[in-house]
Amino acid sequence: MANTDAQAQARDAAFDETPLGGGVCPLFIDIDIFPVRYAIDEAPTEADAPAPHPIDDDWQGPDYPSLETRDYTLRQLRDGWLYVWVEEEGEQRLDEYRVEGATFSGASHLTYSTCTSLALAYSSVQWTERIREHMLENAEVRQRLMRPLDPMAALNATADGTSFTAHVGPLTQLAKHVADITPNGAADGFTTTTVSTIERDNDAENSLVEDDSLYELLKVKPEITQDSVLADVEKHDEALFIALDDDLGIVNDLHMALAGREMELEAFLDEHGHRLEMASVTQLLCGPDDSELPEDVRDDPERHRQAQELLQQRLEALEAQELSSAVNRGSPFGQQGSTLERHHEERLDTIDSNLAALGIEPPSREDLEAWRSKRPWRDDVYHDEAVDFLTTYEPKRERLRGHVHASLNDIIVWLERLPAQAEELFYDNCDEAQSQCLLELVALIAEVIGASETGREWLTRTLRERATLVGTGPYNFSPVLAQALDQVAAQWLAAGDPDDQAIAIELSDALNLGNVAVNLDTVLGYEHVQQSAVFQALATPVKEAFSVLKQVAAGAGKASWQSIAYHALPTAGAGAQVASQQLVRNLSITMVVAFVHPDNDGLYLEQHDAARAQHRRWRRDMQRLSQSKAHLKGRLSLPMSPRGRANIHREITHLEQEQRLLALNEPKRFTAGGGSQASAGVLADLGFGELREQHQQRFGRATANAAAARQRMQRWINARGIGGLPLLIAAINLANVTNTLLDAEKDGVDREEMTTLASQASYATSAVMSLWVIPYWQRHAKNLAPLRDSMTRITGVGISAWKTAGQSNAARIAGKLASRVAGLAAFAAIGAGVESWQIWQQRKDSTSKEERQALTGKFLMTSIMTGVGGVQLVGAAVGRWLAFGWIMAPWAGWAMLILSAGYLVFSGLAGHYRREGVRLWLYQSTWGKANKWTGSDDDNSSELRALNEALLEPSLKLTPVTTLGAEFDTSHTMSPYSPGRRVPIIQGYWVQLALPTSLAGETVTISERLVAGSWAPSDSYQTTPPSEVPLQLQESVSYNADDPLRVWQAWLSVDKLPKEQAFLMEVVYDKAVYSDSQGPLRFPFYKAEPGQGNGIVEVDKRYRYSDSSATLSLTLPTT
Repeated sequence: MANTDAQAQARDAAFDETPLGGGVCPLFIDIDIFPVRYAIDEAPTEADAPAPHPIDDDWQGPDYPSLETRDYTLRQLRDGWLYVWVEEEGEQRLDEYRVEGATFSGASHLTYSTCTSLALAYSSVQWTERIREHMLENAEVRQRLMRPLDPMAALNATADGTSFTAHVGPLTQLAKHVADITPNGAADGFTTTTVSTIERDNDAENSLVEDDSLYELLKVKPEITQDSVLADVEKHDEALFIALDDDLGIVNDLHMALAGREMELEAFLDEHGHRLEMASVTQLLCGPDDSELPEDVRDDPERHRQAQELLQQRLEALEAQELSSAVNRGSPFGQQGSTLERHHEERLDTIDSNLAALGIEPPSREDLEAWRSKRPWRDDVYHDEAVDFLTTYEPKRERLRGHVHASLNDIIVWLERLPAQAEELFYDNCDEAQSQCLLELVALIAEVIGASETGREWLTRTLRERATLVGTGPYNFSPVLAQALDQVAAQWLAAGDPDDQAIAIELSDALNLGNVAVNLDTVLGYEHVQQSAVFQALATPVKEAFSVLKQVAAGAGKASWQSIAYHALPTAGAGAQVASQQLVRNLSITMVVAFVHPDNDGLYLEQHDAARAQHRRWRRDMQRLSQSKAHLKGRLSLPMSPRGRANIHREITHLEQEQRLLALNEPKRFTAGGGSQASAGVLADLGFGELREQHQQRFGRATANAAAARQRMQRWINARGIGGLPLLIAAINLANVTNTLLDAEKDGVDREEMTTLASQASYATSAVMSLWVIPYWQRHAKNLAPLRDSMTRITGVGISAWKTAGQSNAARIAGKLASRVAGLAAFAAIGAGVESWQIWQQRKDSTSKEERQALTGKFLMTSIMTGVGGVQLVGAAVGRWLAFGWIMAPWAGWAMLILSAGYLVFSGLAGHYRREGVRLWLYQSTWGKANKWTGSDDDNSSELRALNEALLEPSLKLTPVTTLGAEFDTSHTMSPYSPGRRVPIIQGYWVQLALPTSLAGETVTISERLVAGSWAPSDSYQTTPPSEVPLQLQESVSYNADDPLRVWQAWLSVDKLPKEQAFLMEVVYDKAVYSDSQGPLRFPFYKAEPGQGNGIVEVDKRYRYSDSSATLSLTLPTT
């Protein structure tokens, strides 16, 4: 069925009522006007596609700034208000129209005589009486803010339909120029703008606008047809359309575009961000070294990825070439010039040419060796998959970030065009509803712009300069009010300190207020501001704007104004200026926060007359402490005794704590008062009393104090015998084994290392025994001797049988063979058995399933070795009665060969799969083959923390210094007449704390017991400290930039770590290094028996927060 309304409109549009053959004096013509607006066009459906509805090239539009992401178009006016200033026959008036849909106060168009002068303006709010009067009385403002129209000139210019007056076109071409008027029509419903032509998804609407917001951001305005407009126009050739400015509408659309881009990036990062970061870390740790890439390549994400791929391809191609040469050595395929060799060379040449195009040198031999050394790490992760993930998603992340940056630039361009005064946008800041609307708009803008560092920098700058609508937001969009509060602040400063009189006079001149009397005291409250001479001299609307701001902030506009004030707080900092004028502006924003926010009702600001003198004394005290520290640090450059060095470090630590405490007691010129009793203490010292309490608890000696400090802060912010030479050799080796173990025990070697030494010594002795056993066996085992009328192998019967037959020579040889095999088997069985036990213990501490399986295989090999040795030992032992030739039969050799080979294989596998530190983190990471993380937010944070712990973990070595005392230990002697062994006396320990050089310049906290120390050379951690008690400590060394470690070497006397006491010390990094919800990085070192073992002290996380000793802060030297 046909649409009869549309048909009628089309008919009426086609036949107007223009008289035929008649003429009418143009001075008496009434023309019809249809206003439209400049707007942001829809987003293109594809990247780099042209705008769907570009403004015609012949159109004479405004001088708008060009945009990176969108283009301009013409659209219907948003629902709101239209104002027409009319001058006719010497009289002026202001006509008001309510814009709803396609009507203007119910009419389909405006009609005015060609005899009038017109100026039109669109407003999203209804003008108050004050705004109406302002526009009627001020011609300059009217000319600047309203679109002037000379109906006669515009009609004449559009008569031929080819040349137009600026911003004006014939109504018959409405659909050609206006995007949401068909037949041109909207391409996609304009859903990428704040005013769509179709209903939008509710989720999209809810994501941008609060339900109780007065500011209408998202609206729906359906398309209309050109015919529907022309149908109500009598004379088509005497009708025009005019395009008006709608700056807030453009800002709305750009805000929506930026918010959409930010949500798109946020959604992408929520889904892929953590995996991308972990893939980047995996590539950094496991991939080729790209630290020498040219800067221009590193700064270009796409070229950087390409360079990494080429470097990896080059290294893989080199490995393939070397492998091919090794496999085909001696064959035709491996000869120089062969097809295979040429293929490798051609591939390398291709990669090298691609690298050269990027300005990159091919990898060196050292790069290849480094690449090979990372193979175990690459085998622990899905490296290829991580690289593919980066290749797939990194470009998208960079593209999304680029979209956000471009959208941010676009909206900033327009925000800087917005006027600083509300009246310039036809909003009355003396009207609560309209003030709230603008506050809501600026809060929305600040929220999306503040999501990026660039945006936050712009916000801080514009709020400091107050030259835009956003900048004057905290002052209810009144630059005059902001200046007046500056002057009040300056006068208040002058009342407290005569030295500040000059700035008060300077600001008074800027405000044209003259030398108004200073009538402020040292206490400043809201009523004082209102009663001040400066405030009283202001125009009534400015004073009303301040009162309205306070009322709006106390009501429905509280959240919006609070958000703006929060963003304005950085402007209260000195920024690039440290001058009186900046201090005034700091106080100005402080006054607004104090007197406008409803939570601060009844509060007042105070300044203290004596503060300047007190502060001068405070600075002298701070300088005295700094000079004292510098003097003591200078003395540390000299050699001195451990006690002297310790005393100096204690003094420095004491001075640093005293300086921290003094810093928390800085005299404050400005404080606040009033309010409840609970807040009085906080206002009086601005919270520094609480910080002092936390500081004193934090630096207390008891662990409970540290826990109490954390709890308090949480509340505050609510967080191994036989004759002859072989036997002599065996005996000597046994003696050496015993001596080795005794020496190790004297040196404090722990039980685990003692077991290793025993196993190694037994194996070594077995190997030496084999040098004597195997040749002797091979020489005599197959010899024959007569026995019971037949010739029999010497090992074919037992020794007793040869003795019974009177073959003493054969019996002697058989006895030597059996005894030597017994000795060999005994040592082999002992070594294998001891190692089996040790492997079983290692198996309990394995870091992966693969390592555990390899250790199990290794355990089986040594266990079977123990069995073989045991069987040989038993066979040799019964050789007196039974034949024993079988104990050295080929089966034993083959068995030991196979078992040894298996032992070597499983040892290599266990070593390969042993993972610690960064390698263990990689193995368990998101891209590791034993991923332990679920991908939740908590686990993502924990994974990042684990990475930083692995990368920044310090190492600690504890080396005891002993001397032999007069006491003897008889607990292990066999004879009551033995004096036992002399007991070593521990005189102290050398403690070597190695910290990564990446922490240079940062502060770490250690136990105060290590105060007697100095910075030692980077390679000193690999060496053994002196074995005597130091009489003096060397001065601290200087470091080079390429030194990998910073080593703090300290003397720990025995009185600070008694013999029976475990060693416990926690190293805590400053929060600036890394910190999350769990706090800064902490590394507790614990060793139950400090005097035993190899000196390495491991990190044991079970002892976090357990170190109750006083602390010492160390700043790692940069050089």
